[in-house]
Amino acid sequence: MRLAFVVPRYGREVIGGGELHCRQIAERLAKHCAVDVLTTCALEYETWADHYSPGDETINGVRVRRFPVTRPRDPADFRAFTERIFHGPRTILDEVAWMVQQGPCSPDLLDAIRRGRHDYDLFVFFIYLYFPTFFGLPLVPDKAVLVPLAHDEPPFHLDLFRAVFHLPRLVVYQTAAERELVHWKHGAPLAGELVLAGGLDTPPDADPLAF
Repeated sequence: MRLAFVVPRYGREVIGGGELHCRQIAERLAKHCAVDVLTTCALEYETWADHYSPGDETINGVRVRRFPVTRPRDPADFRAFTERIFHGPRTILDEVAWMVQQGPCSPDLLDAIRRGRHDYDLFVFFIYLYFPTFFGLPLVPDKAVLVPLAHDEPPFHLDLFRAVFHLPRLVVYQTAAERELVHWKHGAPLAGELVLAGGLDTPPDADPLAF
């Protein structure tokens, strides 16, 4: 089996919870099947400015394919626009405009997903909240697995995310509470869903009762 993980940023220096979770799972699965990561060149999320060089590198047995961010964001402008979107009247076009500013905006990453739809058995999209998932998942819905990492935050209540939870082949939640939250706001997924926690590594000689 050949898997492609799609995540906004990826690397040893990336300490975001969702991104680290993605890396841990990708590295474990790489021991059993072919795993690529499709991501951007960004390191930090405030501006999404390119930090890594575009192209391929291997991290702990996983091939990482990086694509440039074409539209870094201005934090002050983005905060002002976000305030208007969340606290004033808005249309679905306003929400899509917010998603473009939310980023990280990488047309080359979307092209890689589109071109690679026949090269991978599954595309695993991490985090519902960002440009690569919102615009990339609809390109391969029949091969898409969504790991939303959703929680009750203002963006979660935007109407544009309803399709994100209904398009994929499978939605994987970390907890039953996350699944209930998605059902409450956006309805049950049209395809499959699964609650699968991340787990915990322990040293080989550790006392399991101590954890």
